[in-house]
This record gives sequence, structure tokens and C-alpha cells, in this order.
Amino acid sequence: MKIHIFYLSIFFIFLSSCSQKMTPGKYKTFNNQEVISIDKDSSFSYNFYQHHLILLSIGKVKHLSQGKYFFDCMFKDTGLYLKYAEVPTEEQFSSLNIKLKTTGGSNQKDYRFIFFDQAYKEFKDLRGDSLNNIRLPINIQSFFFAIVKEPLNSNSSRKYLSFNSGTYLLNSGSKKISIDVNVNDTLFSNKVFFRKDYLKFTRHGLKLYNSKLRKSVYFKKVDVEK
Repeated sequence: MKIHIFYLSIFFIFLSSCSQKMTPGKYKTFNNQEVISIDKDSSFSYNFYQHHLILLSIGKVKHLSQGKYFFDCMFKDTGLYLKYAEVPTEEQFSSLNIKLKTTGGSNQKDYRFIFFDQAYKEFKDLRGDSLNNIRLPINIQSFFFAIVKEPLNSNSSRKYLSFNSGTYLLNSGSKKISIDVNVNDTLFSNKVFFRKDYLKFTRHGLKLYNSKLRKSVYFKKVDVEK
């Protein structure tokens, strides 16, 4: 009896070790909104759908530790690059000039800049080609802005990610403020995974741990390895 138990234990350990190996294929969540495709060379693509493609990511699947892997994303950029400068002015109000530089082929008009004061009250909503000589409210103490991608000439209802700048504090006295904004268009639809968002392969799918939600999402394997 003890011998049988021993061999059964070895058998289950073997099955467990097999299920932990990376398995190429296509994986979907039960609601079909998230799709992961993994090739034999460890390349992966991740797509999130909600009536249309919203988020995507590409890169390589890499080994993290025993039974755990992670997505090494090709595009890891997650923030905005801003450069500030200011000079005093004799005007009764402060003004703002933003120089927008984009990469990825989008028109500057496709971006909205929404400005908020220290009380999170919106005071301006401008397109990316109309960011010169923005008059700031009198007595404003600080501001920040959100950048939203919203193409003008599009019939699609697709929604993109948005990004907020840091808060700019205004000291006493009126100023002319200049801000250089460099935007990579891939930011607005790029899903970035980190090493702590690890995945584990099972016999019939994989589990992807979401570090923000602190729970795993199950993906079922929907094709056979070719």
C-alpha cells in the first residue's frame, strides 16, 4: 500500500511539473474580452476587447521562478515627458504655452488637453493644435491637465486611455509658463505588464495575476499546439 502511495505521489508531482511549463497557444477569458496568443519562440500578444480593440501589448514570455512566468513587454513606456520653464511678466495674469510633440503618426488635433485648478475645477478644454497663449484664471494656485486621445475624423466609438500631468504650483507674481510635452501615441492603447503580474500555466489554460486587483484571472486554452 505504501508503495502505491509513493508512486501515486510521484505521478501527481510529474503532472504538476508538466502543467507549469510554458505552453504556446491561444488563451481567452470566459467573457472573450481578453485574448493572449503565445508562439513557440515565446513571443506573445495581448488584446483586450470591448466591442472593439482597446488595449494591446506585445513582447516575450520569460521565466520568473519555479512555475511562474512574466510578460516582458516591448513597449514599457507608461508616462508623459514634460519640460517646464517660466519667466516673470508684467501682465495681471499668468499665461501658458504648450509645445506638443507627438510620435506615432497622429494629428495634434486628435488630442484634447483638459485643464483643472487646485480644486479640480475644469477651466479649459483645448485641442492639441490650440495650446498657445492660454490665459490662466486670476488667483489660481496650481493646475494640472489631462491628455485624452479623441480623433476628430473618426466614426469609431473606441475609447482610449488618458493621462494626467503632474501638478504645477504657481508662486506669487504673474508668469509666462512654457511646457514641452512629448507624447508617444502607443501610450493610449498600450497595456504594460510588470514582473509582479506573473502568470502560471495549468493543464487547460493559464492564470494571470493582476497585482493591482490582487487576484488572478483565468484564461482557457482555446486551440491546440501546432
